[in-house]
Amino acid sequence: MSLFPDTDIDLSLVTFRPEEAKDYEAVNSMVRDAFWNLYMPGADEHILVRKLRSHPDFIPELSVVGLMKGEVVACIMYSKSFVGAFPMITFGPVAVTPSLQGRG
Repeated sequence: MSLFPDTDIDLSLVTFRPEEAKDYEAVNSMVRDAFWNLYMPGADEHILVRKLRSHPDFIPELSVVGLMKGEVVACIMYSKSFVGAFPMITFGPVAVTPSLQGRG
């Protein structure tokens, strides 16, 4: 059974805050579920999330989670990157729990 049934979902109840270490397991699970069988059988985006957190280019100060009913329902992460010689900030992965995808 879905944590958020398809009826009466009030997206104004989603709050955002910086990701904390206590969120890591929930974020990893939510990212896996968000991408499961979406582009290929299974998913590996949750592995990227785990590896990204330990990479020197990861910017933890910009990592944000969305919470609804106390549960992680969304996340976005940022890292340093380059386009040619120009430094940039890249976002991703961006993930939303399956029961809230496509709702704006």
